[in-house]
Amino acid sequence: MRDHQHTGIAAHGSAKQTESTDPLELRGTAVPGGEPEYLARCLIEEFAGLGHGPAQILELFRQPEYLATHAYWQAVGDEAVGRLVDEVVARCGVLRVTEAHGSAAAGCVSNQPEADGIPVHWIESPGKERP
Repeated sequence: MRDHQHTGIAAHGSAKQTESTDPLELRGTAVPGGEPEYLARCLIEEFAGLGHGPAQILELFRQPEYLATHAYWQAVGDEAVGRLVDEVVARCGVLRVTEAHGSAAAGCVSNQPEADGIPVHWIESPGKERP
């Protein structure tokens, strides 16, 4: 590892020494410009990929603890966020995975058929049949 003290390069990452006053907290910072709707779409896709349905995602936007999503919700309103959530989820779906065991075992995207109005898509496992 290079000696950053003598090169004039600030230490970062694993080379940076922890300071006693460092709170070790991850902090988000607002950046001027950008595309808030694009960020909201990306976050909706992320939540859907974690298995949250449209109603759950909309509720996350309403929660003040989620700063980015809540700020967007405050800016455009509940109805606009609901439409965006429905649009994104209709395009990308919601990932829900279960594993069935036994003679009729098969993996499926949801253990709740038509959960949240989202159709179930089966993923066939080699040598397995649908239940």
